[in-house]
Amino acid sequence: MIIIIMIMWSRELAFSKSPMLKRNSLPMFPSF
Repeated sequence: MIIIIMIMWSRELAFSKSPMLKRNSLPMFPSF
């Protein structure tokens, strides 16, 4: 379960650079 969270969190950080994808980010994985 932890591995899945780490993968999802890493994907959120990768997509955080794009404003369009940032809006579609999950609320439980905020972009810093």
